[in-house]
Amino acid sequence: MKKSDGDKVLKIGKENSTFQHLETLRRNRQKRHRSGEFVVEGVRSINNAISADWEIRGVIYAKTGRLSAWAEDVLVTCDSAIRYE
Repeated sequence: MKKSDGDKVLKIGKENSTFQHLETLRRNRQKRHRSGEFVVEGVRSINNAISADWEIRGVIYAKTGRLSAWAEDVLVTCDSAIRYE
């Protein structure tokens, strides 16, 4: 995957406020409703969101090794999204 100068990658960890916000979105329906945001997880669900042309604001992934070809393709497809590593 080639990264351009415009790519935005934010490294986050468990103590980071962004990580805490994303975890809250995953677990709390009221907070999702109030913020108008939610987390999509899983290959099928992510593929469906992309196919439906949903606005994808961010992509969260663990960079513990080489990403799969599918994951690399998602990052390319969602090139305007913030990448949370």
